[in-house]
Amino acid sequence: MDYMIDMGAAIGMGIGLRNVLPREQAKVEAGYNRPDTGHVVIILDNSITAMTGQQEHPGTGRHLDHSPAYKLDYGAIAKTAGFDNVYEVNQVKEPEEFKRLVKEALEKDELTLIVAKSPCILALKSILAWDKANKEKAEKALAESEAAAKKNGNF
Repeated sequence: MDYMIDMGAAIGMGIGLRNVLPREQAKVEAGYNRPDTGHVVIILDNSITAMTGQQEHPGTGRHLDHSPAYKLDYGAIAKTAGFDNVYEVNQVKEPEEFKRLVKEALEKDELTLIVAKSPCILALKSILAWDKANKEKAEKALAESEAAAKKNGNF
Protein backbone atom coordinates (compact mmCIF):
# COMPACT_ATOMS: atom_id res chain seq x y z
CA MET A 1 0.00 0.00 0.00
CA ASP A 2 1.38 3.44 -0.94
CA TYR A 3 0.46 6.62 0.90
CA MET A 4 1.86 10.07 1.56
CA ILE A 5 1.65 11.99 4.82
CA ASP A 6 1.63 15.77 5.12
CA MET A 7 0.56 18.37 7.67
CA GLY A 8 -3.21 18.30 8.03
CA ALA A 9 -3.73 14.99 6.24
CA ALA A 10 -4.18 12.73 9.27
CA ILE A 11 -7.97 12.80 9.40
CA GLY A 12 -8.36 12.27 5.66
CA MET A 13 -5.80 9.47 5.78
CA GLY A 14 -7.70 7.87 8.65
CA ILE A 15 -10.97 7.96 6.77
CA GLY A 16 -9.33 6.47 3.70
CA LEU A 17 -7.63 3.74 5.69
CA ARG A 18 -10.93 2.91 7.42
CA ASN A 19 -12.45 2.26 4.03
CA VAL A 20 -9.69 -0.08 2.83
CA LEU A 21 -8.39 -1.83 5.95
CA PRO A 22 -10.07 -4.65 7.84
CA ARG A 23 -12.18 -3.34 10.74
CA GLU A 24 -9.69 -4.43 13.43
CA GLN A 25 -7.00 -2.21 11.88
CA ALA A 26 -9.13 0.93 11.55
CA LYS A 27 -8.62 2.48 14.99
CA VAL A 28 -7.42 6.09 14.72
CA GLU A 29 -9.50 8.28 12.41
CA ALA A 30 -12.35 10.80 12.25
CA GLY A 31 -14.94 11.89 9.81
CA TYR A 32 -18.50 12.86 9.21
CA ASN A 33 -19.89 9.34 9.36
CA ARG A 34 -19.38 7.63 12.68
CA PRO A 35 -18.05 4.13 12.26
CA ASP A 36 -18.94 1.62 14.97
CA THR A 37 -15.23 1.49 15.87
CA GLY A 38 -15.21 5.15 17.00
CA HIS A 39 -12.58 7.76 16.17
CA VAL A 40 -9.58 9.09 18.06
CA VAL A 41 -8.02 12.38 16.94
CA ILE A 42 -4.87 13.68 18.61
CA ILE A 43 -3.87 17.30 17.97
CA LEU A 44 -0.24 18.06 18.79
CA ASP A 45 -0.50 21.73 19.74
CA ASN A 46 2.90 23.39 20.19
CA SER A 47 1.47 26.95 20.10
CA ILE A 48 3.19 27.87 16.81
CA THR A 49 3.96 26.55 13.34
CA ALA A 50 7.56 25.83 14.30
CA MET A 51 8.75 23.58 11.49
CA THR A 52 8.20 26.19 8.79
CA GLY A 53 9.60 29.30 10.46
CA GLN A 54 7.59 29.83 13.66
CA GLN A 55 4.56 31.46 12.06
CA GLU A 56 1.39 32.17 13.97
CA HIS A 57 -1.86 30.41 13.03
CA PRO A 58 -5.50 30.64 14.17
CA GLY A 59 -4.78 28.40 17.17
CA THR A 60 -2.03 30.58 18.68
CA GLY A 61 -4.10 33.62 19.61
CA ARG A 62 -1.66 35.92 17.81
CA HIS A 63 -1.55 37.53 14.34
CA LEU A 64 1.54 37.16 12.12
CA ASP A 65 2.96 40.32 13.73
CA HIS A 66 2.39 38.62 17.13
CA SER A 67 -0.33 41.07 18.19
CA PRO A 68 -3.36 39.53 19.96
CA ALA A 69 -5.94 37.70 17.85
CA TYR A 70 -8.92 35.45 18.43
CA LYS A 71 -7.71 31.97 19.42
CA LEU A 72 -9.45 28.88 18.10
CA ASP A 73 -10.60 26.46 20.78
CA TYR A 74 -10.03 22.98 19.37
CA GLY A 75 -12.10 21.36 22.12
CA ALA A 76 -15.10 23.61 21.50
CA ILE A 77 -14.89 22.89 17.77
CA ALA A 78 -14.79 19.14 18.45
CA LYS A 79 -17.77 19.31 20.82
CA THR A 80 -19.75 21.28 18.23
CA ALA A 81 -18.82 18.65 15.62
CA GLY A 82 -20.28 15.92 17.86
CA PHE A 83 -17.25 14.46 19.61
CA ASP A 84 -18.19 12.50 22.73
CA ASN A 85 -14.95 13.09 24.64
CA VAL A 86 -12.54 16.03 24.60
CA TYR A 87 -9.35 16.12 26.65
CA GLU A 88 -6.40 18.49 26.94
CA VAL A 89 -3.12 17.34 28.44
CA ASN A 90 0.51 18.43 28.47
CA GLN A 91 2.13 15.26 27.17
CA VAL A 92 5.60 16.45 28.21
CA LYS A 93 4.73 17.19 31.85
CA GLU A 94 2.13 14.41 32.17
CA PRO A 95 3.27 11.52 29.94
CA GLU A 96 1.46 8.86 31.99
CA GLU A 97 -1.82 10.78 31.84
CA PHE A 98 -1.38 11.16 28.07
CA LYS A 99 -0.78 7.42 27.69
CA ARG A 100 -3.83 6.66 29.86
CA LEU A 101 -6.08 8.94 27.80
CA VAL A 102 -4.91 7.42 24.51
CA LYS A 103 -5.34 3.86 25.81
CA GLU A 104 -8.84 4.57 27.15
CA ALA A 105 -9.87 6.37 23.96
CA LEU A 106 -8.74 3.46 21.79
CA GLU A 107 -10.79 1.06 23.94
CA LYS A 108 -14.02 3.02 23.41
CA ASP A 109 -16.24 3.07 20.36
CA GLU A 110 -16.68 6.84 20.65
CA LEU A 111 -15.43 10.03 19.03
CA THR A 112 -12.53 11.34 21.10
CA LEU A 113 -10.26 14.37 20.74
CA ILE A 114 -7.06 14.62 22.74
CA VAL A 115 -5.24 17.96 22.51
CA ALA A 116 -1.62 17.30 23.46
CA LYS A 117 -0.55 20.84 24.36
CA SER A 118 3.07 21.75 25.03
CA PRO A 119 4.83 24.85 23.69
CA CYS A 120 7.60 24.43 21.11
CA ILE A 121 10.87 24.48 23.02
CA LEU A 122 12.56 26.42 20.19
CA ALA A 123 9.92 29.15 20.28
CA LEU A 124 9.04 29.20 23.99
CA LYS A 125 11.21 32.22 24.88
CA SER A 126 9.71 34.23 22.00
CA ILE A 127 6.14 33.12 22.80
CA LEU A 128 6.52 34.21 26.43
CA ALA A 129 7.95 37.59 25.35
CA TRP A 130 5.13 38.17 22.83
CA ASP A 131 2.48 37.25 25.41
CA LYS A 132 4.07 39.54 28.01
CA ALA A 133 4.25 42.45 25.54
CA ASN A 134 0.63 41.93 24.50
CA LYS A 135 -0.49 41.84 28.14
CA GLU A 136 1.38 45.09 28.85
CA LYS A 137 -0.19 46.76 25.78
CA ALA A 138 -3.66 45.63 26.86
CA GLU A 139 -3.15 46.90 30.41
CA LYS A 140 -1.90 50.27 29.09
CA ALA A 141 -4.88 50.59 26.73
CA LEU A 142 -7.29 49.76 29.58
CA ALA A 143 -5.69 52.36 31.86
CA GLU A 144 -5.88 55.01 29.09
CA SER A 145 -9.51 54.13 28.43
CA GLU A 146 -10.41 54.38 32.12
CA ALA A 147 -8.59 57.72 32.41
CA ALA A 148 -10.48 59.10 29.39
CA ALA A 149 -13.79 57.84 30.81
CA LYS A 150 -13.09 59.52 34.17
CA LYS A 151 -12.10 62.74 32.43
CA ASN A 152 -15.38 62.72 30.50
CA GLY A 153 -17.40 61.85 33.61
CA ASN A 154 -18.37 58.42 32.28
CA PHE A 155 -16.70 56.38 34.99
